[in-house]
Amino acid sequence: MKQLLFLTISLAIWQGVAAQEGLEGIFVETYYITDKNDARDPMHTGEIPAGSVTYRIYVDLEPGYRVQAAFGTKEAPLIIKSDAKFYNHVESGQAKANIVPLRSYKKNTLLLDSWLSIGAASQVHMGIPKKYDTPGVDTMMHLNPTYFQNKSKKFIPIWERDGMAYVDSLPFPQFFKTDSAEYNLMSATKGNEVRVSNGAWACFGKGAIGVDSLTTNSVLIAQLTTKGKLDYKLNLMIGTPDGRSIKYTYMPGIDQTTYHPALEGSSHGKKKKKKKKSQKA
Repeated sequence: MKQLLFLTISLAIWQGVAAQEGLEGIFVETYYITDKNDARDPMHTGEIPAGSVTYRIYVDLEPGYRVQAAFGTKEAPLIIKSDAKFYNHVESGQAKANIVPLRSYKKNTLLLDSWLSIGAASQVHMGIPKKYDTPGVDTMMHLNPTYFQNKSKKFIPIWERDGMAYVDSLPFPQFFKTDSAEYNLMSATKGNEVRVSNGAWACFGKGAIGVDSLTTNSVLIAQLTTKGKLDYKLNLMIGTPDGRSIKYTYMPGIDQTTYHPALEGSSHGKKKKKKKKSQKA
């Protein structure tokens, strides 16, 4: 009886692991935190309060796997939201990373703009987690040296590693029925939510891989700057090395999708339950 129970439990665990093939999790990187110096010129940068955090959302994949789409449905809408407004650069803000010209990054705080992506961080760069961005391997971007001086221990300084890897060609993104989501990420817009209920942003063909697809394989899908906490509920279509596609969702029980708990989370991690205070007699 004990052997049968052990076999049943082992099979259930194996099936759970097998069902989550390719997708190792979601990595939310604290890319930068603004200080008073970054917030000094709202006329040209837009309002970006000191203490605003730039978060980058990466899909962490097994080697050889690809991000084909981030999507939302009526049953399980894709939602990325904050309890404060997203920062959008007032002059050059874009909703899509792959159309941000490299020359524009020399302008003040454009590097902290909020946008969606399927790997890109500019017209000629892929995003790479700063912890994997080796100094000296890729040329640092020419940024305005009077900004990004914060040296908090909460993130790797931009002047040491910029999280940008130059590439000859980028994965080409397509956006389907995401206009309302993109609107909240355009220049001077003051919104705090990205919601997709019947659409997607996707990469045609095999999909997008990370800068180092044979090891870390992390694919950037969004950058959001906000003074508040960031929460997300994601659905992803992942391409396998043998040409299959797997749809993952944060919501259990939806047909033709596989539930993955890592697709729902927060920039602040799981909330800790408050301990009840003991009452004195």
